[in-house]
Amino acid sequence: MEPPRMQEDAIMEDEMPSGRVLTRIRNVIQPDFDPDKPRIGRRESEPHSAEVGYLFDVLGTNFLEDRTTWDLHHYFKDPLDPGSKDDEYDIQYDISYFRGLKIAQELPSYKAVEHGNAVPTMAVNVLSKSTWAVDLSDHVDKSRLLGIPLYVVFPAYHVATTTYKPPFLRAYIYQSSTRQHVIHDLKQAIVKEGEPLSKAACDDPEKLLDTSSIVPFRIGLMERNVQVKGGFSAWRMILVHPTEPRMFLTRAEQEKARAEQEKARADELERVLSRYKERFGSLN
Repeated sequence: MEPPRMQEDAIMEDEMPSGRVLTRIRNVIQPDFDPDKPRIGRRESEPHSAEVGYLFDVLGTNFLEDRTTWDLHHYFKDPLDPGSKDDEYDIQYDISYFRGLKIAQELPSYKAVEHGNAVPTMAVNVLSKSTWAVDLSDHVDKSRLLGIPLYVVFPAYHVATTTYKPPFLRAYIYQSSTRQHVIHDLKQAIVKEGEPLSKAACDDPEKLLDTSSIVPFRIGLMERNVQVKGGFSAWRMILVHPTEPRMFLTRAEQEKARAEQEKARADELERVLSRYKERFGSLN
């Protein structure tokens, strides 16, 4: 169906008493809105949007040699019929992380055929009320058939059945030898927002998933210090250094950390100078 278009006589101008011209729009065909249909985009809430933006920021800031996309339709050749010119998979991923892929332009959608049929090294979907079922079924099967090495799902707050009540994160790790998934679930947070990571927690496989053989980080869950309407706790997927107990940070977090380090150095220099003056007097 053709998208609604503005009619040729839709714009009219009225001259105001002051001599100014007021432009009005008339006869515009309004698209039908069905509140029961899911939105074209996946992000349905502030917590959902926050987590997509957070992961996009962390990946883009720390892994400059790779390419991260967010909230795109992805088009792949049907792996069951790769010779077909008509059939293709259309999958929406909140986050797609491609190791070593260079795409300079901003993308309206990702078409694998235009990029050597590359599939994401890691795809992430944040579960929402209208997408959690397909994210845990159809998207799992298609990700497996495409051979995506790592597919991750988690809810930013409680949106599904009690089986998937947070804290919950599930990672589907593709095994090329069997063409099947090995599934790992995390049901504990490794840290609360604002607190440091401990080495003991990072060594606990129940709290941190070691995915460093696939991507240059490990994966865990953080309990955020905000609440969602309805009294729900909020949760975040975090990326942890492969061997050290430290999180990869957003650009803003890195800038804040650098500012704090510079202030700490300045304060220490001031203390050294103060002790010197007490002992030897003024430098003048």
